[in-house]
Amino acid sequence: MDSQLYADGIRFVHILAVCAGLGTSILADIHAASRLRQRIDDEFLELLHRYHQVVVAALVVMWASGLVIIGMKTGFDAAQMTPKLVGKVITVTLLTINAWFIAAKVMPILKNAIGQTILDLSRRQRFGMGLIGGISTASWMLALAMGVSKFLAASPAETFVYLMPIAYAACVLGALCVLVTPGPSGVRQYQPA
Repeated sequence: MDSQLYADGIRFVHILAVCAGLGTSILADIHAASRLRQRIDDEFLELLHRYHQVVVAALVVMWASGLVIIGMKTGFDAAQMTPKLVGKVITVTLLTINAWFIAAKVMPILKNAIGQTILDLSRRQRFGMGLIGGISTASWMLALAMGVSKFLAASPAETFVYLMPIAYAACVLGALCVLVTPGPSGVRQYQPA
């Protein structure tokens, strides 16, 4: 097989996995956001679980294809790693850790809250979910940007040092604004002791 065709095929599979993960993550976020004031039920949890399975499968494909790409580009010589490649590895590592947190922390919180709304959860729980959701959104957007951007391919390390924290901060802040809001009535009523 032609080596260029093989390399293009691996890159295609890698970008396809990024798109599948990003798209599924966006669908899950939209679905959850549209149900902030609706009661959590088994159907909602099952759909979120299926979304999560697709994201995990996308991450497995991203790791497998990404390691092949790293091997092709660098021969696994760390000195040959570009800032973009290091940024990609960091981003996919964060996505993988984040996926674990969703399975280990968020899903059990939601399962224990069947019959309540997401906004009925404690502020601490919603804060944690917002943090995890913001990290997820930023990571998927960065993964796509680093996969397709020619500008980022030629960028020095400083670009990533500035870009990544800004992207994460913006997405986490956005998620927190959605989730850490007053409860279902819109205004918390003062309850005397």
